[in-house]
Amino acid sequence: MKNEGIFEFASQMRDWFILQNYKGIDPYQMDEKAFAVLKSLPFFPMIRKGLKPFHSKIPSSSFSKFPPIYHPKSIGLIISGNSYLYQMTQDKSLLSENNNLINILESLKNPNYLNACWGHPFEWGHNPRFPFNIPLVCVQTPVIQSILDYYAISKNKDAFKLAQSAIQWLVDDIEIDYFDDTMSLHNSPLTSDHVHNSNIMTAALFYRFYKICNDTLFKEYADKLIQFTIQNQNKDGSWDYSDTSPIIDNRHTGFVLSALSKIYHYNQSDEIKKSLERGEKYYYSNLFDKVIPKWSSEQTYPVDIHDVAQAIITAIDLKKFDLANEIIHFAINDMSNGKDTFYYKLFASGKTNKTIFIRWGQAWMYMALIKYLSNVGQNNKSINTFNG
Repeated sequence: MKNEGIFEFASQMRDWFILQNYKGIDPYQMDEKAFAVLKSLPFFPMIRKGLKPFHSKIPSSSFSKFPPIYHPKSIGLIISGNSYLYQMTQDKSLLSENNNLINILESLKNPNYLNACWGHPFEWGHNPRFPFNIPLVCVQTPVIQSILDYYAISKNKDAFKLAQSAIQWLVDDIEIDYFDDTMSLHNSPLTSDHVHNSNIMTAALFYRFYKICNDTLFKEYADKLIQFTIQNQNKDGSWDYSDTSPIIDNRHTGFVLSALSKIYHYNQSDEIKKSLERGEKYYYSNLFDKVIPKWSSEQTYPVDIHDVAQAIITAIDLKKFDLANEIIHFAINDMSNGKDTFYYKLFASGKTNKTIFIRWGQAWMYMALIKYLSNVGQNNKSINTFNG
C-alpha cells in the first residue's frame, strides 16, 4: 500500500481521536458488567470460561450503552503516534496536543501511590478480581515508553518528570523475585506470577532510561530481567505467557520480540541475537497465515485487531518493512471502514465485528501506522531517530 494512503488514513484517525476527546469504549467494560450480573450464580467461573470464546461475536450495539472512558494506555499510544508524526511533519500543533494528553495522564494516576502508576479504568478478572486502576506493569511500561517518545522530540521537562516517577514505581513499588542471576517482576501488586512480555518490556524500558540518565542500576536490572526471559524460552523458540500459563499467542509473542529487538539495539550480545532469531523463526512459522496474524498456532480466525497492530509494530522493529506494509494493506482493506476506524474482529466468513475500541484497536493501530511511516523512507531505510 502506498505511503500516501497510509498517511491519509492515520491523519484521519488523529482527527477521530480529537473528535472523541480521546475517549472510547473498551471490551473489558462488557466483562465488568457481566461480572456484576453473574457473579452470584453457582459455577460462575465455569460459566464465564464457557462464554469467553463467544466474546468476539457480541454485536457492537451491545456496547452502545457503555460510557466512553479514558484509558491510560490509549492516551500513551496516541502520544507516541503524535511524536512520530511530529518527527515527520514538524507540525507544532502536535506538541500542544501532547501537552494536553500528558495532563490527562497525570489526572489518571492511581492516587494511592507516591510514584506515578496506571492500570485499567475498570474492574476486571476473576481470580484475583482487579479493582479499578490497580497498577499493572503491562500498562505501565508502554505508557512510559510513549512519554519518553514525546520527551525525545520535545525535551518537555514535565513529561520527563512524569516518566521518572513512573519508572521509580517499577523499582520501588512492585515486588521483584530473584533467581540466581535473573529476576522477575510481579505484573501487579495482587499477583505473583512471572509474565514474560511484562518483564522484557520493562527490560527494554530500563535500557532506554539507562542511556538517558546513566544510572547503572537500570542496566543491572535490565540484564537480570533479560536473562529470565531468555532462560525460559521454549526449545521451539516460543515463550509461554507466564510461568503459570502455558498459552502461546500472537500479540504477546510480538511484544517479547519487539522488546528484545530494542534491547539488541543497546546490547548486541550473541545470546540476545540467538534468542531473538529463534523467537522470530517460531513467530513467523507458527503464528501467521501468510500476512494474516493468527489467533494461535492452531487457529487463524477470528483475527483480532490488537494482534494485527502488534504484528505491524513487530515487523517494523525486526526491519521487515515490506511485511509491515502488507499487514497494513490487509488491515485497511479487510478490517476498517476505509477512512479512520478499525474493526474489532474478522471472521473466516469475511464478516467483521465492527465494534470500535479505542484502546484495543484504534490507539494501537494509530501508533503502528505512524511508526511505519516514520521508519520507512526511500528504499526502506529507517528515518527514525529515537527508540520507541
